[in-house]
Amino acid sequence: VTELIENARLVTPNELYVYFVLRMMIQIELNASCSEENEIFYGEIRRHPLPFLLRKEGKKFQKAFNALRLQNVLVKRENVEIVIRDNIIPRSTVESWVFRNWMALISIESPENFGPTAELVSIGDFETMAMRFAKIIEKPDYHSWKFLGFSYAFDLAMFFDGRTLIIKRVHQINEYKISHSHLLRRIMIRWNIAEINSANVDMEQKDVQTLTMTTNEEICLKQLTQEPKYPCRISIEVLFHVPYKSSLDVNGNDMMIDRRSSVVPNTSILKSSSIPSRAFKRFFS
Repeated sequence: VTELIENARLVTPNELYVYFVLRMMIQIELNASCSEENEIFYGEIRRHPLPFLLRKEGKKFQKAFNALRLQNVLVKRENVEIVIRDNIIPRSTVESWVFRNWMALISIESPENFGPTAELVSIGDFETMAMRFAKIIEKPDYHSWKFLGFSYAFDLAMFFDGRTLIIKRVHQINEYKISHSHLLRRIMIRWNIAEINSANVDMEQKDVQTLTMTTNEEICLKQLTQEPKYPCRISIEVLFHVPYKSSLDVNGNDMMIDRRSSVVPNTSILKSSSIPSRAFKRFFS
């Protein structure tokens, strides 16, 4: 399960759905059944004084939840409230990611911040921080879709007509959102087109690219020489912002710098305290 969740080609509308799958996995393992809204089962977890992953029965699920890109779940107020209410992940872990997401967002307004590049973000950080989305194309047609949820004010749309894969930075004239004052924004992106029932490696693009886009600009990512056999899968990974980096200890003394990354602190469940930091109590109580 951990390897599946870590897979960049995971077919999911957004990271919140992955969290829901993990939550249901707990119920299947411990309750031998599955119901999306089992108030009796989830109620016991929510009322317990300890977060589920720090309890004895939750230890076996820690690796799977650590593989979750939690920062990409916590991009909407409703999502934050769901995760805190569920009491599965330690609240201090949730709050530390909310803090870093907020700092990354307000740093976008800096005149020097035009987005991530290979010099600012390593491939390892990209693979753990990028938002991912995969779509199954069942039949030939003109397909268009957008990233769900918050994407740091970079409204990205995708288009595929069977031969050409295009991305567009959408900007409506009547929109006044953070960072729209930036005519130019950079993103780091990796994409993949694959026929589900074959291994057509000629359609793959494995390298991470840095693209600089102006408002309403379209960029062709791939022009296929022939239409794929259906069904096919289009996988996209995008990093819209430079992850927040600081030596500040927002959780007290329980935050450790991850040795695998110079950008992202370690948010392992094992390293997180179940006691929320005072700075966030007023917002989430």
